[in-house]
Amino acid sequence: MSDFITVHGQRKINTAPGVMNPMARSYMNVDARLLTGEFALTWPFTDHVSSAVRGSYTRGTKDTDPAAGITSANLAEIPPANGIVSLRYDRAVVFVEAQGVFARTRTAWTPT
Repeated sequence: MSDFITVHGQRKINTAPGVMNPMARSYMNVDARLLTGEFALTWPFTDHVSSAVRGSYTRGTKDTDPAAGITSANLAEIPPANGIVSLRYDRAVVFVEAQGVFARTRTAWTPT
């Protein structure tokens, strides 16, 4: 996909009093690719009890441009892989459901 906006660090053009950081945050148009998928599976044990498993994953990459300070191919703000496991007891009028929600941890993203 073209016309994706990414955040990157660049050298400051104008300095500000009291700000010692020589870098500024800026935005740039880059080409990016997103690969995403999700799944859902429900299994009935009896007429009233069922279990479900759901999950999703997204991977985002972008073109690098070392001259512009974009050295990482990873897109920022992409949610981690996650999943839900549930067990449900269902009557016609009321139901009870227990869920476990799981997500993969990621390292801290730094703008590049």
